[in-house]
Amino acid sequence: MNPGQPFGAPPPLPIRPQRSAGTNCLIAGGVGCAILILIMIIVTVVALSKTPHLMSTFSNLGNGTVACKQKLTEIDVALTRYEQKHNGKYPAKLSELVPDYLPDSSALTYQASPSTPKQTVVYSPPSKGQTGQVVVAKYLVGTIDLSALGQKQEIFECLTNSHTIVQQQVVDTQTPGN
Repeated sequence: MNPGQPFGAPPPLPIRPQRSAGTNCLIAGGVGCAILILIMIIVTVVALSKTPHLMSTFSNLGNGTVACKQKLTEIDVALTRYEQKHNGKYPAKLSELVPDYLPDSSALTYQASPSTPKQTVVYSPPSKGQTGQVVVAKYLVGTIDLSALGQKQEIFECLTNSHTIVQQQVVDTQTPGN
């Protein structure tokens, strides 16, 4: 006889341990995450199969950025020398740097490979009183066509007024049917 149990009452049924609701949530969450990862892998494989040129595009961009950085460094040195001689002012056009600060205009154009068109540096001197880091000159290194994903991405190598070279990526989201 158990203490606290009325006389003649049947013995209590054994209590079965049950999983807590938290355990069920963990199992459901794990399955959900696995499904989500599988979907992401499938989408990536499909996207890459629709854009087979993507890997060669990334390889070409890598080669192009080195050449662009070299040209932007030449422009930076020339701009710095120009600024020192002109009380911190930038030239109105980069062509003003030739021949006193650049030997010729070859630094103002860039061609990743013989099969790609020449790119001309885009120049915009900082406005008077403009503060912060500003892009002064930039080259379009390449464009990645991700039309299967509805995007086009342009990659630029940029020279800033603080004499640093940074990469800028511009994503253009395309509407279906365009």
